[in-house]
Amino acid sequence: MNAYTTTKWLRLLDLKAAIEALNEKMVDLSYFRFRVPYIEQAVKAGRYQEKENWQEIARLLEVRKGYEQELEELEFSRRKGRLEFIRFYRFSLPIPAILAVKKGCDKMKIYENCVAALSSEKPLMEEISLATVTWEMSRQPTEEQTYLSLEEIEIELEEIGRYATCSTYCGSVISIAGVIV
Repeated sequence: MNAYTTTKWLRLLDLKAAIEALNEKMVDLSYFRFRVPYIEQAVKAGRYQEKENWQEIARLLEVRKGYEQELEELEFSRRKGRLEFIRFYRFSLPIPAILAVKKGCDKMKIYENCVAALSSEKPLMEEISLATVTWEMSRQPTEEQTYLSLEEIEIELEEIGRYATCSTYCGSVISIAGVIV
């Protein structure tokens, strides 16, 4: 484990401990040691808001929400990419594009969403390999007119693989009209 990974791991543990400590503190501040789900509902409904300890509970809930969001982002960044769930497609007409599409999702719908005005032409499309995607990405400029290194391409593809593990993800546009997005 390198130092960066160790730091992230320790931060992950710190966040989990901090969230647990906040939960305990909120339970202690509630008069009858209510459970956290009830406390959340009570604060959301505005009950007890005139009481000082419930104002503190509301503040602690906001702090906890920030910790939970950071924890979620850290856990997502630790997730390994799963490119075996992804298929890559190159569209030639009407507008050239390269898409990463999760298995089971409609590639034409994703293409239509990224192309503003789909003409009456039937899109020409072919499935391409990961090696071809990597090669194409190394040849095409980004929106900032720079070119990606192989390491940067690997990071981008790893990110796509991470999203493939999310149930709501269907696909990504890698490049459109010869520009990496």
